Amino acid sequence: MEVSVSIYSDRGASELGTASLEMVFEGKSQFYVKKVRADDILNGVLDKTDIFIMPGGADLPYCERLNGKGNEKIRKFVERGGTYIGICAGAYYACRRIRFKGRDYSVTGDRELGFFEGTAKGSLPFLTDGNYYSDNGAESKAMIPLKFREKIYDGYFYYHGGPVFIPDSVADSGHKVIARYTDNTPAIVKGKIGKGSYLLSGVHFEIQAEVYRKYILGKSEGKDREKEEAICNYLEDGYGSRIWKEVFPTF
Repeated sequence: MEVSVSIYSDRGASELGTASLEMVFEGKSQFYVKKVRADDILNGVLDKTDIFIMPGGADLPYCERLNGKGNEKIRKFVERGGTYIGICAGAYYACRRIRFKGRDYSVTGDRELGFFEGTAKGSLPFLTDGNYYSDNGAESKAMIPLKFREKIYDGYFYYHGGPVFIPDSVADSGHKVIARYTDNTPAIVKGKIGKGSYLLSGVHFEIQAEVYRKYILGKSEGKDREKEEAICNYLEDGYGSRIWKEVFPTF
C-alpha cells in the first residue's frame, strides 16, 4: 500500500531540510512524496496525505502563512489519523509555546497547533560550546549523542538550534519521550492526537551527506570548512534511521 508523504516547502522551510527529506524517500517505492505550500494545505492537499513533515528552517514564516485556517487544516489532518513529523523549527511550531534565543535575536509566544502540551525551549548552548544559534558559520552546530531508553545510542545526530521539550505538567501522559540529550532532558517526543500521531525532534535526523555537501560544505570556507567536513563525514548511509523507525518500523 502506497504511503503519501507531504513535505512543507513554503517560506521558512530550509532548502537543506526539504532536499534532504526528498532524498530520504528516494528509491522507496512504497512512498509517494510531494512538496506542498501553504496554499496547497488551504486547498485540501492533506485530505490525501498520510504523513505531513514540517522541516527545519524558521518558525515565524510558518505562522505568517498558516495561522488560522492552515493550522486548523493541519490539526484536523492529525485528528483524523494522519502523522505529523516536526524537525527543529517544525518541532517548535507544533508545541503549545516557543521560547527561542539565538545569538542576536529571540522568538517567544504561543503557537496554534499545540500538539505537545508544553514549551519548546532553545537554542541549547550547552551542546555547542556556549554558542547560541546562528545562521552564519559553524559555531552553533554540533554532532551529539542521544540517549534512547536510558542507553546512549551508538551514533551521533546533527544539532543546530533545536529545542528541549518541557511539559506543562510533570504528570502529563499525553506524550512519550523517545530520546534525551546528555543532560537527560527530552530531545525527541511523540504522542497521540485523536486518531493520529506526532513526532517532534530537536535534532536533524533527515540530513543527507550529498545535500549537505551541496548546500553547506560547498559554500563554507576558512575555519568553518574543517568543522563542516567533519559533520558531513557523520552523515553516512543509514544516518537517522534509528529515529525514522519510530514512525516506520521497517524503514
